[in-house]
Amino acid sequence: MRRPLLVLGTTFALGGLGAALAAQDASARMSVIYEPIHGHAAHIQGGAFGEPGLSERDNVLQQQPTARLLPASQQAWKVSGNKGSRATPTLIGRGAVGMANLLRDRVRRSGAHVVFVDELGSRFRGKQGSDLGAAMGQLTGEASVVDGKSVAERVHIYVPNVSVLMAQPQAWAGSWDALLRAGGVWIEAYRKSTPWTAEQWLTWPGAFAREFVARGGDPNRLHLLIHGPNQAEQWKYARMGDACRLLANGPGAYQTRDFAPEWVTEFRRTFGTSPAPDEGPSPIACTESPKVPPGTATALANVFAGQDVGAELSLGALGSPRLFVGIENPLRVRLGRDPLGLAATLGVDPASFWRSARAVVRADGAGWKASARLHNGVAKLKVLPRAEGPVRLRLIIRGASINRALGGPKDLVTSFEPHRERMPGLYRRMMLSPRSWRFATPLSLNGRPGGTPAVFAYEAPPPEAIRSFRMSLAGPARTRQLGPAAKKWRLVLAQAKDAKGVPVPAARVAFTRTDGTRKMARTDVRGRVRILTPRRQGVVSARVVGTDTRAKLRVSAPGRA
Repeated sequence: MRRPLLVLGTTFALGGLGAALAAQDASARMSVIYEPIHGHAAHIQGGAFGEPGLSERDNVLQQQPTARLLPASQQAWKVSGNKGSRATPTLIGRGAVGMANLLRDRVRRSGAHVVFVDELGSRFRGKQGSDLGAAMGQLTGEASVVDGKSVAERVHIYVPNVSVLMAQPQAWAGSWDALLRAGGVWIEAYRKSTPWTAEQWLTWPGAFAREFVARGGDPNRLHLLIHGPNQAEQWKYARMGDACRLLANGPGAYQTRDFAPEWVTEFRRTFGTSPAPDEGPSPIACTESPKVPPGTATALANVFAGQDVGAELSLGALGSPRLFVGIENPLRVRLGRDPLGLAATLGVDPASFWRSARAVVRADGAGWKASARLHNGVAKLKVLPRAEGPVRLRLIIRGASINRALGGPKDLVTSFEPHRERMPGLYRRMMLSPRSWRFATPLSLNGRPGGTPAVFAYEAPPPEAIRSFRMSLAGPARTRQLGPAAKKWRLVLAQAKDAKGVPVPAARVAFTRTDGTRKMARTDVRGRVRILTPRRQGVVSARVVGTDTRAKLRVSAPGRA
């Protein structure tokens, strides 16, 4: 359901911004067209269904360098945050003073007295970001001849990856300082050349805006830069929830090219044809973002909050809690029909949910790891420990499978905000990686503290411990498992045990087959070894390497008892 929204009364999910808005000078709505020449022309000519094109009435800027299609007062210069060119010199490597000088010069030369930094990429992580922050600090103390505000407010910055800024704020501290002083922060609603997914639209605008405001920034200076095809779909999400609050400040168009008329159509559908207001964002119609029902969110939070405690396993749920170093160990983990009761919490059929969830059980030891898909409640791992020590088991579930079970993308950050203190790590992952987050929970044995290793890897006993080594011919049923090879080979089974009758794994055994050929093998975790010998009469002999243990098995001719 659509509802009229007076943007000045809008609140973000983590608290109202009314006070912040009142304390800041309301910036006028602004848009920018960043296109090749034919894209600029298309925005000015009109929309896909004859809507009026953009003009100075919309307070739209034309990003230079390109052919001028709008008045000089609407032309904005830019500087590069990468290698740069003669027309677009770079900020990189100039130091704080050099950056300030370049920005000041481009503000002066621009018809709109505005310069854009294109863009705040990875080079501004660390020193270059600190230099930019210092340069913007210097420009903050200088008054613009245009309106008496600071020169820094005539600087606008394109931001390509807001999640990185939120994930590593210390590494980007100088860049954050620059953004807070800038007159406009243009969030690129795409990754490389791909528009944001629904999950990213529902998460990143609000998450970044809350962080920006928490640092003292003016939310009226935040904008969305929309790119590429599927304009109707992108604008649908731009008019939804927290993103709509930023859209009201004025959007930008980047390389929409053949889709420029669609961009204009959506712009007119959102803002109409009235002139941009002199101050503040435009009142526009927004839709509520889809959220997880409160009861379901609480129930899921109870599951998620237990991620540090984990799921308990009965001793019978593990094929063997003992693993041996240096050999491949089969490890079967049985978790049942609905691990963690997750499908029941989501209100979906357990079989269907877990079949599509592609959940895995992962084992982590000292310097090694292994994993296997969960199938019908069972994960069958093959692990090769490199050293003695505990082995930790975890169940890992992709967030995408939970999103599907919830009926499609949801505003998870807002939905789980009341529970963020109980699930801080997962809440942060939902915010930073809304499309690819994962839920991982440890598996431990009943009665033990959460996260206690359920399995241990041990050094195998030395071959000298072997006191019994016996061989026998496999029966008809086992032999038939060889398939066509059963016509040529016979299967010999052997097992090594110590004085207490405990199987001895990892022992090297040298065999001589009925045809005189030799073969080396190693006993498995159950002390067993299988050897194929030709279908002929003779003797199979075996010797445990490094010991005096030997054994022989007389094999009768085929067809005889």
